[in-house]
Amino acid sequence: MFLGGSVKENVEEIKINVEAGKASIAAFGNKANEFKALNIDVNEVVKKINEETKLYEGFNVDVTVFLDKEKKDFSIKIDQPPISELLKKRAKIEKGHGKAWSEGAIGDIKLEEIIKIAKYSQETLSTDVKKNVKQLLGTALSIGLTVNGENPKKIIKLIDEGKITV
Repeated sequence: MFLGGSVKENVEEIKINVEAGKASIAAFGNKANEFKALNIDVNEVVKKINEETKLYEGFNVDVTVFLDKEKKDFSIKIDQPPISELLKKRAKIEKGHGKAWSEGAIGDIKLEEIIKIAKYSQETLSTDVKKNVKQLLGTALSIGLTVNGENPKKIIKLIDEGKITV
């Protein structure tokens, strides 16, 4: 679905909302002609969007495509879903709850998934993957998830002690 766009210093912004990993040319509507005018293959743009949104499968995401009219090139920016939503989706739970540690965990997520999300989150969180992993572990704790069957606090401690490398 086309959300709008603007022109700034020879760069056109085209904003769309797509199902992650399943974008199509149709998402651009009549804006697809902008790509043709710059000799940019819109199929390549769609392919890049699908590659970069694959991690967010199951979510609709906002994507901004920047068309550089001078360089006749493009770049994209993905607005990532909230971290807690990504964790819940990966753990296959619908909602977390704050009483999880007094009543027991409500789900589990693999550390590998957290690391993958942390790497994708470098633009929105921090460029330090280790820091992002620890932040995601804190979020997992707050919504009631274990990580590899363990309390996320234990995983954080093992990372701090150098027993787990990220």
